[in-house]
Amino acid sequence: MRRESVLLGFLENLGAHLAERRGRTVAVHFGDPAWEYDVVRRSAGLIDRTDIEMLRFRGADRVRFLENMLTGDVKTLEPGQGAWSAVLTPKGKFVALFRLLCFADSFLALLEPGSASVLARALEPFAILEDVEISDESERHGIVHLAGPESTRLLAAVSGSAIPHAPLLAHRPLSLPGLRGGAHAVRECATGEDGFDLLVPSGQIADAWRALLRHETPKAHPVGADAYEVLRLEAGTPLFGVDVGPEIGPIEAGLEGAVSFRKGCYPGQEVVAKTHYRGKPPKRLVGLAIEGDESPAAGAVVLAGDEEAGRITSAVRSRNPGSVIAFALVRTGVLEKGLGLHVRHGDSLLAARPAELPFR
Repeated sequence: MRRESVLLGFLENLGAHLAERRGRTVAVHFGDPAWEYDVVRRSAGLIDRTDIEMLRFRGADRVRFLENMLTGDVKTLEPGQGAWSAVLTPKGKFVALFRLLCFADSFLALLEPGSASVLARALEPFAILEDVEISDESERHGIVHLAGPESTRLLAAVSGSAIPHAPLLAHRPLSLPGLRGGAHAVRECATGEDGFDLLVPSGQIADAWRALLRHETPKAHPVGADAYEVLRLEAGTPLFGVDVGPEIGPIEAGLEGAVSFRKGCYPGQEVVAKTHYRGKPPKRLVGLAIEGDESPAAGAVVLAGDEEAGRITSAVRSRNPGSVIAFALVRTGVLEKGLGLHVRHGDSLLAARPAELPFR
C-alpha cells in the first residue's frame, strides 16, 4: 500500500484541497490550479513529493555490484553526481527506473511510488555473496520539490549559500533555517523549469516548507498535484508506473539516456542493444496532441482507422499549446506509416497527431 504524505495536515492548513490521485490522497490544488501553474512558470513553486521512495546501497562492493546490474554507468560517477538508470528483466523490460545519486560512502536511488520494494527484491538475491547492503530509506526522508525560474535565487537566499549552475542530478548538502542537519539539494527539471528536489529528514519536512515559504523576495507558493501534472507532461517527463512500466524497456520509452552502450553485460543488455541498433521496437512512448477540450482517461484506446494502435498513459489540458496533450504507447508501424489517429473518449472519437517532446 502506498504511504500517505506526512504533510497532509500541514498542507490543508495552507489551503490545500485533498483528493485521491493514483490510489493516494494528495494536495490536488490550493484554490486555483491555473494560477499555481503560472507560479512555476514565472517564479517558484513548492510541490509535495514525499511519495518518492529511496533505496540506499552501501558496502565495499557497491560500485561493482551496481555496475553489473544497472543499465547506466556507475563506476564513472563521482560523489555529488547523479544519473538516470534502470534495472531490467532478462528480456529487456523495466523492473525499475530511477535516479541514482553518488555519495562518498554509498549510492541512493530515488524511485517513484511502489518501486523500492520491487527493486530491492530483484537485486537482493544477487547481493548475497557481495559486500553490499541494500536498505529502504523511504520513511527516513521526504522530498520537497522546488520549481521555477526563481528557484536558484530563492534557495540561495534562504540557505545563505551560493548555488552555482550545475548539471542535472548534481547534488550537495545545504543548510535551511530551523532544520537540524540541513537538507540535500538535487538539481532537477521535471517541470521544464529550473528546480531542485530537497531531501529532508521526515520529521522536518514541514519545517523546510515553512523556511522556503517565509522568504519574501523571491516568493515561493504551494503548488498542487494537478498543476504539477500539466507541467510534467508539457516538459515531456514520463512517470514510471504510469507512462512507463514493466511491459516495455528503455528504447521503447525513449529513455536511451538511462542506458550505457559502452559498458559490459547487465540483465537485458543484449535485448536492449539489438533494439537500439536496429532502431525499430514494436511500440514507442510518444506525445500526442489531441483536438478538443476533454482529456481522455489513462488506458483510452488509440485508433488508426478501425484498428487499435495503442493506449493513452497520461493526458491533460495543456496551458501552453492550448490543446489536450498526452503520452501514449503506440505501435511503431502505425507511426512510420503516418496514419491518421483518433482516441476513443466515451462515445466520441478525438482526432490526434504525434507531437515532438517536450510539448513546451
